[in-house]
Amino acid sequence: MPPADAREWPLPPGSRSRRRSFHRENQIIVDTADVGTVRQRLGAQIVRTDSSQLGVTRLTLRPGTDVPQQVRTLRAVLGPPGPNRRLAGANCVLQPWVSPGGDSGPRPDPGPLITSTDQGAAVTVLVPDSALVANFAALLPPQRASAEPPNRLTPTGGATTSTARHGTFVASILLSAAVLPRVVVHDVFNGADGTDDWELAIAIARYLGPPEAPTARLVSLSCGAFADDPPPALTALVARYPKVVWVAAAGNVDPENDDDAVRPAWPAKLPTVIGVGATDSAGVKADFTDPLSADVWAPGVLSTGVFGAGSVNGVTFDRFALWSGTSFATPVVAAKLTAVVADGAGGAGSVFDRAMEFLRQEYSRGPDIVVI
Repeated sequence: MPPADAREWPLPPGSRSRRRSFHRENQIIVDTADVGTVRQRLGAQIVRTDSSQLGVTRLTLRPGTDVPQQVRTLRAVLGPPGPNRRLAGANCVLQPWVSPGGDSGPRPDPGPLITSTDQGAAVTVLVPDSALVANFAALLPPQRASAEPPNRLTPTGGATTSTARHGTFVASILLSAAVLPRVVVHDVFNGADGTDDWELAIAIARYLGPPEAPTARLVSLSCGAFADDPPPALTALVARYPKVVWVAAAGNVDPENDDDAVRPAWPAKLPTVIGVGATDSAGVKADFTDPLSADVWAPGVLSTGVFGAGSVNGVTFDRFALWSGTSFATPVVAAKLTAVVADGAGGAGSVFDRAMEFLRQEYSRGPDIVVI
């Protein structure tokens, strides 16, 4: 479930969604350059203004404001977005892609997860997700994962939901790669089931620091939201950090519910973000992947990872689990792309173009990565 102060975005008549799209009550995000025009239009309805270094501003409106209607009004006034101006939109809620439904949720696995002895390049991968379980390092040596903030560790027995263990599982897949990165798991959910566009973008920007010298040049996102329009703050974040390689899960849908229309999954659908779908062990594309938002596909069905001990939803776990989802295909691709980041070569094209070209080459060498 989304946070309590979120509400479902009303869909156009006759349309359907495979997953509901939520927005924060009374919050709109606009391009900072448009704030003056928006103030003239909304006036006393604005009760708080939060600016950011991302070039977007969050406006909190009076309780009871019809946010969808105000967004439609602003778009009519401001006109279409341009190269230097973002689309005004609601502050939407993003959640970890925990499960595509059915029996795909985590279930105990005896393990052990096979890890590499190759220390690889000193590449930092930022994983904005839920906190690490406290005994993560003991479960999976070598100890190349850390928590951000440093004290944001979840006691294993206290992590009683799949969401609370999601970041640990994703990090363990990164650390089972052939070339080991350094993994920093940034707890952006703070014990909740999700975060929002604004808070996620601000948290990542604070960690990355100046765009000309970001502290991590590879970000692996296994969370997102289905929505008709891109989240404004995340769109601005990705644009601010052109030196960063962005990888994001393409989103899970329920394969048993085939009535619903496919909608974009953000941030995977952003044009300079590599959206990752899931395959099974034979390289067959998983039917739970949202196909609209996948640029590449990687193993994500019955993935083995660190889950920690304790009971979750009435199931007892020891150390490891099997879990399916685009969340777990994403770190497979991110691990591959540490080679691109470590190389640091300039060359023609953006980092996105170079990363995609690298993945195409990987696809020609073996079955792990499927590029479409």
